[in-house]
Amino acid sequence: MKQYRQLKPFTHHQLLAIKAEFIRQSLTAAKGKPESLAWFDSLIKPWQKNLVTRQPVLVMDFGGSYFRSGVAEVDDNQQLIWRRALISVKIVREYTNVDTFVNWLADKTAPLIKQLTADRVGFVFSHAFDSKKSNGHITGIITYLSKALVIPGLLGKDLGRFFLKALQLRGLHLKKFVMLNDTVALALCAKNAPAGLVIGTGANLCSLHPTLPHLRNLEAGHFNGVPHSFASIYADLMENPTRAMMEKQSTGLYQYQNLAFASLQAGLQPVISQAIMQEGKETASLIVTKLSNRDFNLLKSIKLTSAEKNQLTKLSKIILQNSYQMWAAAVAAVIDLNQNKLKDRVISVPVTGGVILNDPNYYAGLKSTIEALTKRPVQLIKVADPIKGAAVAALME
Repeated sequence: MKQYRQLKPFTHHQLLAIKAEFIRQSLTAAKGKPESLAWFDSLIKPWQKNLVTRQPVLVMDFGGSYFRSGVAEVDDNQQLIWRRALISVKIVREYTNVDTFVNWLADKTAPLIKQLTADRVGFVFSHAFDSKKSNGHITGIITYLSKALVIPGLLGKDLGRFFLKALQLRGLHLKKFVMLNDTVALALCAKNAPAGLVIGTGANLCSLHPTLPHLRNLEAGHFNGVPHSFASIYADLMENPTRAMMEKQSTGLYQYQNLAFASLQAGLQPVISQAIMQEGKETASLIVTKLSNRDFNLLKSIKLTSAEKNQLTKLSKIILQNSYQMWAAAVAAVIDLNQNKLKDRVISVPVTGGVILNDPNYYAGLKSTIEALTKRPVQLIKVADPIKGAAVAALME
């Protein structure tokens, strides 16, 4: 495979090669061999059977800027209904120690558990952890904290077990507790889904694997089976070179950087590149999507000629097309990998993230490219809030 490529749409032949490499790395990584497609075992099976009905489940989500909690259950028609709507509270970003944080979580959730007699909890925790089975529960050992969250002593500790103990001290004993990543939660938002795909500021993919019983959470943004374009190579050099290779070519955090460097390479004024970088820091992929639709309002600080507008529109469309093409190849690889599991089922893939949800052209291009690479009809299910997957995880037997 070439080390670098021109910024232009992928051909069908190139996409088939990307899909094949994704399949190859998926199979070798599953055997424990090092590949760019590192994956983590969620210990959670895909949603294939009916869920437990009429059993209240507390769902909680800790990530970003807010902590959310609510109580749901599944009715006799297998429809999720809310017994207590989600409530959001601002996250405190600094805690004295682990006990302070765990007691904060327990104090926020114990009243709901008592009031609605919920003995199941699904906990979406959007920071890095290794899933672990513990007395019928799925807990998580924290490996990394991001988003400026400070909890001294939490790294290497099993947060789920600490939380269960805090509830027990409050007289609450759960039948089932499941701690899961937000991408895993997304994959559980549709029954029999082979994968869940996030493309927003960042990107990730959670999927089935033919030799594994559980959903695997991929670090798909690190996939190195797509050579950098002459635009994305500059984004790579600016931050952690050789890491997050596919992510740097495709996600909201990097799309505007790709556009800024591509505009310089196309011979446009440096001031245009500077304006794109400045506005991009505020709006991320929004600027690329808008320019692809000939909306130049975000670049009011400079005057563009008709030729410059046409060039920016063209470059923006190619960057967005490259993005949905390479992620379509990844999803198509997952579908092909799992043909024996999927058989003749309708393929439904839950998707979320600002890039997918806010750009109809991107969504349509992603869908049609997956179908072209798999020769199967595919439903992409837009999910505004993947927290439903936490309820599903806790209600599976």
